[in-house]
Amino acid sequence: MLSRLLGRLLRPEGPTWYRELHRYKYQSLIEVRYETGWALSESVTSSHGWVHLGAGGLLTIQRGYCWDGPSGPTFDTHNSLRASIIHDALYQLMRERLLSLGYRRPADRILRVVAIEDGMWGWRAKLWERTVNRYAESSALPPGGDAK
Repeated sequence: MLSRLLGRLLRPEGPTWYRELHRYKYQSLIEVRYETGWALSESVTSSHGWVHLGAGGLLTIQRGYCWDGPSGPTFDTHNSLRASIIHDALYQLMRERLLSLGYRRPADRILRVVAIEDGMWGWRAKLWERTVNRYAESSALPPGGDAK
């Protein structure tokens, strides 16, 4: 029974919306959208155009975007991949000084919310959020470490 449960946790389910890569772990095969609920003074777009966050809070990640998958105390499972692409895209906007580091904790909360929406156990999602919040600040910092 335990092996069947672990097998289900480690094997992605549902339609495939990404592919595995070598340099990065994954590449999105579809456009990913997520409503952050944030109100910005203006829209921002990443330097290469892969990530756009509208002034009304709609995050759009272009088809073809590459990311390294979940980080921290979690596994690459179907219920962690969408959360990780959204989180990585938001952190990219912070690294590029397009989004203030004040959005780091809200981005970490979105990580937890999306993971739970996609079926992750609440305790696991909360542990992931806490760990990322505690240890991932350097991933949001721009080159040179200066914040906006």
